[in-house]
Amino acid sequence: MQAPMAITSRSSSTIGGTLTTGGSTKQRSTNSRISKPKWMISTSTSFTSAVKAPQFGAHGGDWGSTVTEQLARSHPDAVVAIHLTDVPFGHLFEKPHDPSPAERQFFDLNDKWLPKEGAYATIRSSKPQSLAHGLNDSPAGLASWLVEKFRAWSDCDGEIESRFTKDELLTQVMIY
Repeated sequence: MQAPMAITSRSSSTIGGTLTTGGSTKQRSTNSRISKPKWMISTSTSFTSAVKAPQFGAHGGDWGSTVTEQLARSHPDAVVAIHLTDVPFGHLFEKPHDPSPAERQFFDLNDKWLPKEGAYATIRSSKPQSLAHGLNDSPAGLASWLVEKFRAWSDCDGEIESRFTKDELLTQVMIY
């Protein structure tokens, strides 16, 4: 029996991934902007046939979380496990008709969070090239953008170095 394959996907405006099975790695990427994750879902059968793996696990972060979730929903017999680094953003807009008290509290908190911290998604979805050129042309601008997100989105109470060392932050900036 062949070991399950792993698919990873991390993306902001494009979707790419690495397929790994039996010690070999195949890269799949695209330069075109992808508006719907169904692109990757439709190719999952190609993934399994290309690597001869009937089952696989999938991991995703950012847009990759949405892709991974949809991949698992579309192919429950093939996807044996998923790992997400975040809850797919679309869930903030797909509220249940009869939310529980905990769900209601979650959505109320998100309704307050979105205008303050979720604006980056609006910028990236409406004018991605403006932001891309500015951040890629300015190392200090990119560092500032990323460090601000780490500060705002972590449980550091505004003191970023209580959660991350400067070395950890710089490593993240350099990788990006």
